[in-house]
Amino acid sequence: MTKEQSKQPPAAETDIDASKKSKSFYSSPRYLAIVERFKQELSGMVKQLSEAVRTENWERVKDKSHELKGIGGAMGFPQITEIARQMYTHASDENYDHVTLTCTELEKECQSLVQSFQQVDS
Repeated sequence: MTKEQSKQPPAAETDIDASKKSKSFYSSPRYLAIVERFKQELSGMVKQLSEAVRTENWERVKDKSHELKGIGGAMGFPQITEIARQMYTHASDENYDHVTLTCTELEKECQSLVQSFQQVDS
């Protein structure tokens, strides 16, 4: 190897290589365990968030909505991510009416998601 070759950065990963890694990750026992945990904990997370909204615990609402926003994105549920993002913004403004509306919307979306999980599992 010449000095010039050793200074060059390693070759970029190709789309094909990345796709293979992605497919193997999404079918791995580790990822499937994450999905299973998400399925089991989603309803409880929404209940905690709803309780925080009911008691106007704005910090808790922001924490839980931020958590759901991230988890929704990571799990591939953009609709949950978007609703949770809106809720976080409204909670930052302590806008009870808007937080309540987005909480209701989030509850419905999550309930629909839980039902779809149950259909797939049966």
